[in-house]
Amino acid sequence: MARVEGLHCAACGRDRAPKATDYVCLSCGGNLEAVYDLAAAKRRLTRKSLAA
Repeated sequence: MARVEGLHCAACGRDRAPKATDYVCLSCGGNLEAVYDLAAAKRRLTRKSLAA
């Protein structure tokens, strides 16, 4: 359902490919955060679909 656009390091700001299997940044050891396509989610998700 959710489309991950990429992974972003919270500490150093480096970006990784969405298919990366790392949980921490290879450069600094910081946490990787998932970056989602929020515009696509807004088009697809409604209150009704979330309540189902």
